[in-house]
Amino acid sequence: MAPKGSAAHHRPVIRHCGLRLWVRRGAAGLLCWLAWNCAGTNYLTRVSPSGCETSGPGIVSGYIDRRGDTVIPVGKYWYCESDTIREWGFVWLRPEQRENRYDLCIAIDRKDRKLFNAYWFDNGPDYPSEGLFRIRDDRGRIGYADTTGRIVIRPRFRAAYPFRGGQAEVALRAWEQRDGEYTYWQSDRWFLIDRKGRKIGQE
Repeated sequence: MAPKGSAAHHRPVIRHCGLRLWVRRGAAGLLCWLAWNCAGTNYLTRVSPSGCETSGPGIVSGYIDRRGDTVIPVGKYWYCESDTIREWGFVWLRPEQRENRYDLCIAIDRKDRKLFNAYWFDNGPDYPSEGLFRIRDDRGRIGYADTTGRIVIRPRFRAAYPFRGGQAEVALRAWEQRDGEYTYWQSDRWFLIDRKGRKIGQE
């Protein structure tokens, strides 16, 4: 018998032009996933139990590598936001895993190491704008990362807007105001930064 988790326990049932449909029976039932079997690539693919159900919040999931070996066990996180992790991806922590109010959703790399907290915007992690998106540290300060998961501007702002035209409006001191169901920032010390985090207009 092959060791648990080895390729012998993973049965490819469809293969066409490098795309495989895999099915495996485990403790959580059937695990099913689609993956490209591309030589020279290194990425993780999300897997979910219950026979190929569409993954979504509340449906447990995990990640396997391109050989079908488990890297992040199914159920470790409350939800795996990213369907594929090439360099990094977002996952949602379980309540007992959380350490502060800002780590509901975190970014991890392929080795399951935390990179940063997601900046929550419009019911999900912030969208990239000009190749950068907002992130938070464990104190709630805002910074920016690029689409490879690299922190480009370390979190230090209390308010920060997306980049437009190579610059972003930020504030080191700010507070939130509510107007009905909407929340917005107020500050008397807004300034602009460039893509390296340098203050525009000053040496």
